[in-house]
Amino acid sequence: MLFLCTVVILLCLIHPAQLTDSFVAMIDQKQYAGIAGGFFILALIPFVIVLVRLDDTRLSICDTVVCLLPAVVLAALGVLSVPRSAFLSVPAILAGWAMARWSPLSSPGIVARKGTVLVLLGLFYGVLVLYLALDPVGFPIALGPLVIFSLGLLLFTLIITAILQHPKSALYFLLVWLAVAAFDKQFATIPVGKGQRGRNTQEALNTWLAARNDAIDRYRKAMRPLPLIIMSAEGGGIYAAAHSFLGYRALTHYCPQLKTHVFATIGVSGGALGFVMERALSRPVAYTQCRDEVAPNNVPDTIIADLLSPVLANLLLRQPIAWLMPFWNTLPDGGSTLAETLSHALGPARDTLSNKPEDAALLFVTTDARAGSRVVFSPIRFQGSGDVQTFSIAEKQSDAAIQDTIIHAAVTSARFPFLTQSAVLNDGVASRVLVDGGYADNTGALTASNLISALRNTQSVSWGKAWGKDNCPTLEIIFAAKFMSEANWSGCRLPLFLAHVAFAADPTVDVKPAADPTIADPFLALLGARVGEARRALTGLEERQRNPALDVTVHVDNGFYAHRIAQAELALPLGWRLSPSRTEALLNDIAPIHLCEVDTQKDGTRWAAAEHTRIASPQPGTTASPEQERKVRQEAIRRRTGCSMRVLMHLFDAEYRVSIVGIN
Repeated sequence: MLFLCTVVILLCLIHPAQLTDSFVAMIDQKQYAGIAGGFFILALIPFVIVLVRLDDTRLSICDTVVCLLPAVVLAALGVLSVPRSAFLSVPAILAGWAMARWSPLSSPGIVARKGTVLVLLGLFYGVLVLYLALDPVGFPIALGPLVIFSLGLLLFTLIITAILQHPKSALYFLLVWLAVAAFDKQFATIPVGKGQRGRNTQEALNTWLAARNDAIDRYRKAMRPLPLIIMSAEGGGIYAAAHSFLGYRALTHYCPQLKTHVFATIGVSGGALGFVMERALSRPVAYTQCRDEVAPNNVPDTIIADLLSPVLANLLLRQPIAWLMPFWNTLPDGGSTLAETLSHALGPARDTLSNKPEDAALLFVTTDARAGSRVVFSPIRFQGSGDVQTFSIAEKQSDAAIQDTIIHAAVTSARFPFLTQSAVLNDGVASRVLVDGGYADNTGALTASNLISALRNTQSVSWGKAWGKDNCPTLEIIFAAKFMSEANWSGCRLPLFLAHVAFAADPTVDVKPAADPTIADPFLALLGARVGEARRALTGLEERQRNPALDVTVHVDNGFYAHRIAQAELALPLGWRLSPSRTEALLNDIAPIHLCEVDTQKDGTRWAAAEHTRIASPQPGTTASPEQERKVRQEAIRRRTGCSMRVLMHLFDAEYRVSIVGIN
């Protein structure tokens, strides 16, 4: 009982947004049976324990309330997030209690055969695992996360109960298990095929430019440098995936030609999955001018797909039983399950996944768990500061093979320990244990800095065809410091303008220091240091990109465009499921260019005002409430993001219809 209560209360305290959004998602998608079934099992679990330990389920009112406490606490949280859930949770809890109190399970004949009860429950879990083995994605999705969570808690409580019932047998089994586990293979090998040497930055740039003749001609006529964009997306589970996917989609809606200018996307953890979704679901578009209209607000099915239930079922049901088996673990691990679930969510669009040399390169950041350094899955080979290694995904595989490779490489970047097991990368030379890329580079800023430095060191590319009036076998690469100034295209020169678009949550969140230290402080310090270091790296990259001649934070000539969301204010979850309601709220914040107020200055330049608006106090002499402050901060983030994206659009708006120069 103590274990059961502890787990439920910790979940409610540590990340309530995850639980509340799960309720919202199930109500939005009408998974009523999943809610009722989950609470029925959760209410029944304590009475099963009581049956085995105390030989009776007919308890006093006080003991009954204690037994039902975990289910009641979780139901209360569900009611606070979705009041309608009470019509499902309350009857289910009462039904579970009634079954335990008056069903044949509580009869003396059953109680006398407690061992038989445990064996029957063991057989039930055996059948459940068999179904999961036959259908590891569809079956868990049909059950829903709440049923799986309840079944997982029941399994763990039964294991603990069995240990208490038969301590000697449990001790002998533990000794045998430890002896076998010492030689057991506990990590999955990432199926990414054989690595290649990879293209260096000069070769990659040469191939990318050769496929963009039309864009080169347009910018040469306009006497502007050709924009070359590198995108990065930070980690953060499903909300980071939604941010990078929906943000990229909105930007290409405003300026369809933006996609032509993207040289590479750098994804970390959830951000990596978002870039994979965008690559699979995007369609080529003809060249059109930027348009000043509201982006589509439809919710793509892929981003609201249930990626959580299969991973949760693997974590709570398959893996515990696999760990108890005293032989090699042959069941798929959590990362492989997430990869299979993502492939299922993409559907037919999965077949369009590719990483062709002429396309924007897909880069996925992971962390070497032993060395603490970065291992980047990248078709481009570049040198860093000594703490980064690149592994080139083979590009000459069959279509099905490269699709699996891309998905598994992205999921490797999201292998957060315990939730999705660590994985082994065997490149033929050495084996590396890889975990979530957020440990080494949560925003992707360090990897973007390495790639930008490698590009700036590229002095020329091969051309071998007509270049205006000249015939140039090679082109001299000139990196322009300003986009607004006329570029020198004379002779065999190719002026480029390096730009970086960073998808990241806004760092200005309220941090309320606890009055007293807690036992969770060491863990919170590790997570805080990881996030703080990543944000400092992103700030450093912004400073290096900034034009020193400018005195404004956001300007088209700076070449750095931050795409922020108010993650804390939106209460977005980390787990692999996002409700349609939360997705719609995120869509309102994803690229609100209409909030950016544009003023024309005396010199003809167009600027945007994006100051943090101060909310008026309700009454003279009083201060705004915390809720009002959160709304003000969210609105300020939305406005600044909209202005930053308008500044970015200036790179592609030759007619100067919707763009602005900078932000005051």
